[in-house]
Amino acid sequence: MIRTNDTFKTSVNIKFDLGKKEFINRYLPTPSHAESLIGLLKGFTNSTNSKAHMIVGPYGTGKSLIATIVGGIVSKQVDRETFKSLQSKFNKVHDEIYEELNNVTDNPTTYLTVALNGNEGRFRHAILNAIIRTLNENEIDIVLPGQNGKIIQVVELWEEKFNKTFKAFKRLLAENDKDFKLWRLAILNQEKEEIDWFISIYPELTAGAEFFVDYQTDFISQIKFVLDELKKKNLGLFIAYDEFGRMLQTLELIQVHETMQDLQDLAELTDHYEDNLHLLLITHRNLSQYFRVFQEEFRNEFQRIEKRFKSYYVESDSFTFIRIADAYLKGASPENIHLNDVVNQLRKYPLFPELNQQELEKLVIEGVYPIHPVTLFLLPQLSSAFGQNERTLFTFLESNETGGLKNHLKKTEDYYLPSDLFSYFFPSIHDIDVSGDGLESLKIYKKLISKTPELDKDEIKSSILKMITLWELSGLHARFKLDTDFLMFALNIKKEILIDSLNQLVALKAVRYNRVLGYWELQEGSSFFIDELILSRMPNLNNSKNKQVKALENCLTKRFYLANEYNDVKSMTRYAEVQFVFEQDILDENIDFIGNRTSNKADATLYYVILESSHHYNELVSKIKEIKDDMSIFCISKYSFDIVKEAVIELQVIDDLLKDAELLNQDKNLKGELTLKREDVVYIIQEFISKYTAYNNDCDWIYNQKEIDVANEINLEKLLSDIMFLKYPLTLEVRNDSFNRKTVNNMQRKAGYKVLDHILNSYDQNDLGIEGQGPDYLIYATIFKNNYFDLNNLDSLQSVELASLREDLLNYLENNIQGNLQQFIEVMTNDPYGLREPLIPIILVALLRDKWDQLMFYRNDMYVAGIDGETLYKMFEEATEYQYVYYRFSEEYDNFFMHLESQFSSYQNELVSKKPRVIRLSSGMLTWLRSLPRITQISNNMSEEQRTFKELIRKSEINPQDTLKKLFALYKEDIEFVTRNKKSLEIHFPMYLNSIEKEVNKVIKVESFEDARNWAMQQEPAIQKRNSLVKSLLRTSGAKKPIEEFISTFSGVEIENWSDRTSEVFKQQLANEYKSVSKSSGIDEKSIEIKYNNKVKSITNVELSTKSQTIYNNINRMIRNAGRNVPREEVEYLVYKLLEEIIE
Repeated sequence: MIRTNDTFKTSVNIKFDLGKKEFINRYLPTPSHAESLIGLLKGFTNSTNSKAHMIVGPYGTGKSLIATIVGGIVSKQVDRETFKSLQSKFNKVHDEIYEELNNVTDNPTTYLTVALNGNEGRFRHAILNAIIRTLNENEIDIVLPGQNGKIIQVVELWEEKFNKTFKAFKRLLAENDKDFKLWRLAILNQEKEEIDWFISIYPELTAGAEFFVDYQTDFISQIKFVLDELKKKNLGLFIAYDEFGRMLQTLELIQVHETMQDLQDLAELTDHYEDNLHLLLITHRNLSQYFRVFQEEFRNEFQRIEKRFKSYYVESDSFTFIRIADAYLKGASPENIHLNDVVNQLRKYPLFPELNQQELEKLVIEGVYPIHPVTLFLLPQLSSAFGQNERTLFTFLESNETGGLKNHLKKTEDYYLPSDLFSYFFPSIHDIDVSGDGLESLKIYKKLISKTPELDKDEIKSSILKMITLWELSGLHARFKLDTDFLMFALNIKKEILIDSLNQLVALKAVRYNRVLGYWELQEGSSFFIDELILSRMPNLNNSKNKQVKALENCLTKRFYLANEYNDVKSMTRYAEVQFVFEQDILDENIDFIGNRTSNKADATLYYVILESSHHYNELVSKIKEIKDDMSIFCISKYSFDIVKEAVIELQVIDDLLKDAELLNQDKNLKGELTLKREDVVYIIQEFISKYTAYNNDCDWIYNQKEIDVANEINLEKLLSDIMFLKYPLTLEVRNDSFNRKTVNNMQRKAGYKVLDHILNSYDQNDLGIEGQGPDYLIYATIFKNNYFDLNNLDSLQSVELASLREDLLNYLENNIQGNLQQFIEVMTNDPYGLREPLIPIILVALLRDKWDQLMFYRNDMYVAGIDGETLYKMFEEATEYQYVYYRFSEEYDNFFMHLESQFSSYQNELVSKKPRVIRLSSGMLTWLRSLPRITQISNNMSEEQRTFKELIRKSEINPQDTLKKLFALYKEDIEFVTRNKKSLEIHFPMYLNSIEKEVNKVIKVESFEDARNWAMQQEPAIQKRNSLVKSLLRTSGAKKPIEEFISTFSGVEIENWSDRTSEVFKQQLANEYKSVSKSSGIDEKSIEIKYNNKVKSITNVELSTKSQTIYNNINRMIRNAGRNVPREEVEYLVYKLLEEIIE
């Protein structure tokens, strides 16, 4: 029969258990207590050590026991025999603690242990009240300053406002033979007997209220006073505040500042005042963690305060618990277990690696029986996470509740299984809130037993579900996977019974075996039969080989293999990409090996060849050996695709189902179940893929038409490095991982633009004019500075790679003076250079900088002007769309170009000041031409030479080189011809304007434009009003440029913007309008003339339309009606104003 130790106690309260020897007698030294014990004891034995301490740890780790033991020792409440017993436990176990226990007995000061627990009110009040209580309990006569004054103040208040209470008080004085005046004098003299008497009778007079002194301002002074008084008696204080976190959790916001200040002051007082004060706070978390809901300022302040304490962290100690459990359980060795079987299981599953074989047998298997070893392992994990005060390791031993050990022993002597812990920690599962973090497994369990109540009634199935739930809640899968064998051991059940129950649970969608991770887990299934759903969708699947290849590649755990040795030398990343290929595609020669690499941007390709028929194996190997491609490696598996084909099809169907939103909306659990099913299918496919990476006889490797031996992944990466060294020996080293790669992010790309701009515009400056430490400078440093790349000395480059590449680029350029931009890229990306794309624009422009000004680029036969860094990068992205022409102007052009510069340099745009000479000349000539009036630019009514000159300049925008060559061909014999044409075009407009003026005078038959205006003024008013020629001439009165004003008004277009057609229309209109004036004679019968102020206005007499008549009636009525209250003079002037403004 199993017996328990009745003297065993599971919890400690410092207030009530101080000095009790049973706690010391049953204390077992534990490693997690060592640091805190040493720190606390050293505070008492050496004044230089910290005396303000904090112990942090989860529930049930013995924090309160440490404080109780230390408090008992320093208060000298532990008898000598018990103390020796405690000391002997550390002898030869922990020498330092043993030595400190020796030293602490030599301390002459006796420390009164001031015990506090949880929330006892405001911090300062709780501390002072606890000190007063402790002093009183130990019959020490110390009256705190302020007590006597408070008593006098209270009595005076009664006398003044509460006469009934005051009379009752005086009656009590009389009954105790006390005279009021003498008693008052005794209080003022701080006589403790009288103060204590008043405190004792205070509740009787105030309906049970306790006498309370509000130490508002002198908190620390009060403690100093007590310490000074105690010092005289060779006494001290050991303040132990248990459950300090509870006080912090209930702290009001308005008390936070006060508490922080008091806590800080008390810590400083403890460490820097007299040696007779020691402080210990006991919490479950660091101080700042209790203030997550408050603002960051508070959290940071408590973090700083925390540093004033020496902190110790106590963890759950399973070994100590095992020894305590062994001491608690006093039964004989169990007879109903097979000892050897359990020993073998513990060897297979090392749950307690810290124990030796003898300890396993004597303690774990026999000593704590009937607690199952797995229960013993699981219990501390659950206690730490869910135990809190009422569910600790130790309360479990004495618990009579459901799931408690005592309760179990009353019913049976069989094993207490780990699944039984579920009832102990979660006695009312339906009342538990499972919405918190980390409770997902409990949430699923709750749903399962609610949906299928019979699960909870079947003992085996229920035990399985509880076991899996507890294991997942504790996060123990990482340590021991809950597979079938472990479940069999943990639940002490036969394998066939367990498997049968598991299969039934799988059918009920309650559990599933996670193939990927290798353990059983809870499952919340849907209402669908997944396998049937998948089968129903298979006939509609597009199961092409490309789809199958894509499905396989999506299951790859490693898609790329690096050429590590090469990459280390060249400071870049070259790699091979893995691709699947079916045997038939190789046999039919359907693969474009180079195209595959280009589209995937890989340096090499590792082909996993899928064998479709084992009969074709030899033929397939022979065919691969015929392939000539030095950047392709082939791995042929001897396993047929048939073994995984069904899984590949299932994966495609599942992926389609997961995209079917309408279907997924029918059941909220369907997506999760499909995802889990997908994991299983992917695991099967990955098992098939793993044959390619097993590096054994199941695969053959072929490279460059030869079978090779690849023993492991390192061997494969070595092969890749050898291939890359052979293929790209002259790759430039650029130590910039962010830029020397296939693609770059926007920040790096923009930095590339900047560097290219500096190469184009500032190549002759130090460091290309790049300043700072930004990404653009890093690009410059890694390409130019590190490789001694000097743009002003391109013919003597120190870098072998750069010198070779420049030579190849120059040779290509000299032999191909025009071509496609893509051809430059091919020179730089092909072997032996193999440069990454982001580097190409920078290195190409830099290596050809001395020739760059003679390179012109075109797209669709249109010259590309204004090239900067960003434009160049975009050009290289569409390199096949851009052509270049390399112009090599001979020396005979120099004089001609110099003459053009003398004529047009002042018109050059500042943006092209550092551009090639051709661009500068083209810009100057175009800007000059566009500065001329439009009529001059586009008119053909000039000499053939002038028209040709203008046309050539216009074409320089499209093809500046060709323009300059044609200009040179035309004018090389007479350079001054350019100057003459330029001047003639510059004076064209004034001459043209003069010709128009003469044309006007000629038509009107006058000598000058002034005469023409006088002619217009002599015309009848009706003509002046209607004839546009006459009106326009009249409007030039007072104009600064009358002829230009007339032309603009008459034609509607400023003369600068005329064309030859505008000129023709103008002359025709001029003649027509003059004729209309000549035909008009006398006054029209229908005209009405109004003469006033030397003015004549003409109005046509017409019959009013209905709409006009309505307007007239409205105006007439408004003036007559509104004018009744307005002087007639104002009405008449109003009509005059309308006449002046409206009639022309």
